[in-house]
Amino acid sequence: MHHVREILRLSRESGLSQNQISKALSLSKGVVQKTLSTFLKSLLLWPLPEGMSDAEMAAALYGTAPPKVRKDLILPDFERLEKELTHPHVTLQMLFEEYRRDNPLGLSRTRFYVRFAAYLEAKDVHLRMFRKGGDLLYVDYAGTKLKCRPLLNKTVELNLFLAVFGASGKAFACLTKTQSAPDFAMAMTEALLFFGVAPHGVVPDNLKAAVTRAHPFDPTLHPLLIKWAEHHDTVILPARVRKPKDKALVENAVRHLGGFIFGAIRHVPLCSVESAQEEVRKLVLLFNDRPMQHYAKSRNERFEELDRPFAKPLPESTFKLLSIEQNLRVGSDYHVRYQGNFFSVPHAFARQSVEAHASGSLLEFYRDGVRIASHVLPHGEMGKAFTHPVHLPPHHAAIRFPDKDAHLKAAIVMGASVEAFLKVIHEATYHQELARRHGRHLLHLGKKVGAVRLENACRFALSLGIKHPRDLEAMLTVGLDLEQNPLPNTPVTRHENLRGPQAFQLNPITQKPKENS
Repeated sequence: MHHVREILRLSRESGLSQNQISKALSLSKGVVQKTLSTFLKSLLLWPLPEGMSDAEMAAALYGTAPPKVRKDLILPDFERLEKELTHPHVTLQMLFEEYRRDNPLGLSRTRFYVRFAAYLEAKDVHLRMFRKGGDLLYVDYAGTKLKCRPLLNKTVELNLFLAVFGASGKAFACLTKTQSAPDFAMAMTEALLFFGVAPHGVVPDNLKAAVTRAHPFDPTLHPLLIKWAEHHDTVILPARVRKPKDKALVENAVRHLGGFIFGAIRHVPLCSVESAQEEVRKLVLLFNDRPMQHYAKSRNERFEELDRPFAKPLPESTFKLLSIEQNLRVGSDYHVRYQGNFFSVPHAFARQSVEAHASGSLLEFYRDGVRIASHVLPHGEMGKAFTHPVHLPPHHAAIRFPDKDAHLKAAIVMGASVEAFLKVIHEATYHQELARRHGRHLLHLGKKVGAVRLENACRFALSLGIKHPRDLEAMLTVGLDLEQNPLPNTPVTRHENLRGPQAFQLNPITQKPKENS
């Protein structure tokens, strides 16, 4: 209506003609003439009353037609439609089609959308943030920390973790010592156990325990949070950076439930972390049981009606993974350093990078998503090496884990006396490593002189009470075994490759062996 005011001002105050006003305002002469004639027919006077709005001026100039109301028009039940939209896969278009099917002469599509938007606006509900039942769980930490005094001269600050379901607004809160990834995953696990169901998606903030690299479209999640989501068959949808409206529900929960908790326990003496957790647990139950002003129902009632029927069931096992460490370097001795101790992996992964998963007392190592080793985590031990025999190559295992039975099996093949002498060595030697070396010495003598001579020498040594392979080697060197049990004289078979004794006769001139002619 700005051009109407300008036409009246230029005509009444400046005294311009209709042609001049048309050129000045770039309007047609017909518009100027009609506006001035309408003003003359109305009850308005120039100057217009101070403070008259454009709507009031239009009503005085042109009048307002009364709204047309159809007596046969049946309006939809917008409150029921709002509740229906919380069901998954239900859209406003689907509800409109159902409405027109029952009321063919009802509202048109545009009027249906406009009236439903006006209904939501009257209730202060933002249509863009509409939430499906059981769909999203919003999580966040409160900015204020809770202080407790487990010791007289020591104050511990605890972080207040909050989670709220989208459709019902049912909230959960617990305390964590830190905002690290293990504490964050543990808090979310407790939240799902409290709700009894799992959401289709979780919306966290961009804290380091959840997002290692923020990005508006493809953020990089913490590996522990990825494992948590895989375990519960859900998806992590981080909020955008500096966009609190992406998680407005949990922001409200921080304000309402957080304020409710901090205000209720401000005078309660908290002497331990356990007592603080118990107080928070009681207040959460009380908060969810209170009726909500806009709905005349409690959050628990709305949760049973809106969220629980459409959420996912919890997995059979509880998530127990406590920490994940990536890019751990395997040493040349195929051991990985983890929390001050050394743990073995298969020797084929030496000098490669692996991933460590700690769950309670179990430590697992992964390579390319495949588990390659597992160990039991020690408690209160540092600087120790934990080696599994199957991780060593055979030649290392023979040294690191000597096998007495293997030596005995080799000795049995050579003879009964060799086996008996080996048993005497193990009984007479006070250290396992020394016995292993003596056993290897004995088997080496068998390869050097043959099984027959070694068997004879061992029989003679046992009769003399000899218990050391070094003495046995001396017997073999001087041939005492042959004196006791001479070897059978086997005739030499002559063939063309034997040179004969003439090859070793010396030439009287050159003093060299004669060459065969």
